[in-house]
Amino acid sequence: MTADIAGRGVCTAVLPLPLRSGDISFYAAKLWFSAIILQLSLSVLVWAAVRKGGKWLWLFPAAILLHALVDGVTVILQKSVNLVVLELIILVMAFGMAAIVFFVSKNLDKEKAADEE
Repeated sequence: MTADIAGRGVCTAVLPLPLRSGDISFYAAKLWFSAIILQLSLSVLVWAAVRKGGKWLWLFPAAILLHALVDGVTVILQKSVNLVVLELIILVMAFGMAAIVFFVSKNLDKEKAADEE
C-alpha cells in the first residue's frame, strides 16, 4: 500500500480505490477546495453569531440551514448528474456562501464602527 501511495499526492492517497484515476483525483481536489471554502464560511457565520449575539444570533440557525441545503443538493444530485457537473454546482454554492460571509462581515464591521463612535 505504501508503494502505491508514494508520490501520488494527498488526493489519490486518501480517495477510495475506485476513484484513483488521474482525472478523478483532479476533480476531487476541486471538490475538497469547495468543501474547505464551505466549511470556513459556515464557521465564520457561527463565530459571528456567538461573538456578536443579540440581533446576530440568527446567523447560527442560518449556518445550519445553509449546510443542510448544500448537503441536500449534493445527495439529491449525485445520482442524476455527472461528477464534474456536481462539483461545479458545489463550487458555485461555495463561492455563494463566501459572498454571504463577506456581506455579513462587512455589516459586522459597520456596526462595530458605529458602536465605537
